[in-house]
Parts: sequence; structure tokens; C-alpha cells
Amino acid sequence: METEETRTYKITLSNGTVFDDLVKNGDNYISKKEVSAASFDGACCPVIISDGEAEERHSDMVLVHVLNPASGVWWFALRDLQSEELTQIKNRSDIEYLAMMCDVTL
Repeated sequence: METEETRTYKITLSNGTVFDDLVKNGDNYISKKEVSAASFDGACCPVIISDGEAEERHSDMVLVHVLNPASGVWWFALRDLQSEELTQIKNRSDIEYLAMMCDVTL
């Protein structure tokens, strides 16, 4: 029987980037392949996480961190954006659009 420590995960980002053969420790995914924060830029909407049996689709996520605490091992964590954060992002985008249309510098 597969335990949490032996189960492997695959994460697919919206830009097609795939991180596979991941092990999970708490909220962190651990990779033996190099992981960079740039890989996640603009690519976390949606994110598909699979453990080989079940697949979760997350519509809006954000990278929390990428760490390289031990040589050859990268830790990273993702989290779902909360509805309040999505509202703030939309409001900011609307304000920036209006400012651009009115030729106003923010």
C-alpha cells in the first residue's frame, strides 16, 4: 500500500510545464530536478495536481516559495488564491485599465 511518503505526484501548469516524480512533505513538493520560480510566472491558472489515482484542478494558484535546502533537492509550495485576493487583482486591473484609457499615471 502506498503511503503519503511514497506516493509520487505530477503537477501540470497552464503553460504545459510538467513537474513529475514529486514527493510531498506537508504543503511542500520535493523534486530531484531543478525547479525555478520563473517556471511558475503566469502559469498557475489552472494547475493540475495528480497522484496517479486522483486529479485535482485548481483554477487560481500562486507559488509560495522555491527552496534548495539540500544539494540536488528542490522544495516548492503552491496555494490557492482566496476570493478576496482575486477581487483585489481584478479591481487593480480595472483601475490600471481606466488610468490607461484616461492617460493618467498611477
